[in-house]
Amino acid sequence: MQTVSTIPLAVPNIGPEDIASVHTAMTDGWVSSVGPDVPAFEQAVAAASGTSSAVAVASGTAALMIALRALGIGRGDLVLCPTYTFVATANAIHSAGADPIFVDIDLATWAIDINHAEQMVSRLVAVGLPKPRAIIVVYPMGNPIDMTDVKVFAERHGIRIVADAAAAIGSTFDGRPVGGLADATTFSFNGNKTMTTGGGGAIVGDDGFIAAARSLASTGRLGVNYDHDRPAFNERMTNIEAALGRSQIARLDSFIAAKARIRARHDLFAHKHDLDVFPRHRLAERGDWFSGVVLRPETDIRDVVSVLNSRGIGVRLFWKPMHLQEAYAPLLSSLKQAGLSTDDLYPVADALWRRVLPLPCSTNITDRQIDEVHAVLAYALAKTEGANDILLTRLAAIA
Repeated sequence: MQTVSTIPLAVPNIGPEDIASVHTAMTDGWVSSVGPDVPAFEQAVAAASGTSSAVAVASGTAALMIALRALGIGRGDLVLCPTYTFVATANAIHSAGADPIFVDIDLATWAIDINHAEQMVSRLVAVGLPKPRAIIVVYPMGNPIDMTDVKVFAERHGIRIVADAAAAIGSTFDGRPVGGLADATTFSFNGNKTMTTGGGGAIVGDDGFIAAARSLASTGRLGVNYDHDRPAFNERMTNIEAALGRSQIARLDSFIAAKARIRARHDLFAHKHDLDVFPRHRLAERGDWFSGVVLRPETDIRDVVSVLNSRGIGVRLFWKPMHLQEAYAPLLSSLKQAGLSTDDLYPVADALWRRVLPLPCSTNITDRQIDEVHAVLAYALAKTEGANDILLTRLAAIA
């Protein structure tokens, strides 16, 4: 076989304008959480999300945690969240002092299954546990979902809605920017996101909520003196990060267009090989942070990943559901002792998670590199699914 170049899963697209922006911030001395780039970046995030204001913070996890606290969620509260998500969603609930209640996902959307959420509320009440006070909805791969049923559910039970839109900056649903679809919406700007600040995150919502979130992220400080009106956190974004963010968000439209191009090519490969693609609602646009393929149930994803990795293609298993994580085994055990058994409650997530294979999708990946990925993937699928030697030899020559 030929040796292919190393193709990472998702790396930032850093250009000379980004370097110049950070250099200016550093040479001007604005390196900490105080500086002109922070409010300017916050304004840009608010504009991209269709809201009037935003708070830039240290990470997407911090954004979720502070959003919950700003909504009054804390110690002793329960928060519903999908079991199929990145661990930061559950960790943020824990950091806010609350406990996550994991809910299965809808196979058609990969988002939280509201029917199952309803069942979980009934089970909680039946064993004498309190109703959840909030629900976190994760937008899968940066694609927003239809929130109609979520809002009906939340209103019926009197709970708040937080959207974990970690990878959804700039996305829309039915023409509406994503920031106005929940009580609070949070973003991540980690290095593998569509745009990055290196680390960092942001929170958007209405002005009253944002004022509370800003205070909680900024040690509860009042004015320039050392007066503080509440116990709070130091989770502010630095000006250096915001300088990079300002430069990156100015190119957000081009990054989103690149993600759409990449998704289209990965979807074409999937259809050609009779594989499922990642879900996206027909009214969702400008998302597709990650795209890739859903392997057949009988395919061992570990074997496929091994072949791709051996050829320099940086793929890996994706999210492992929260109810399978060692970190949350004690919580599930305590719920079971209280009478809420979670055994066999997550059939969709259990069946899905070992089949999801995100493919390289950096916004600066070339069509030729995508072709290389597809060629090696075709060989890996044939090899792991027991293709005959003649076909394997032909595919190996292409790969």
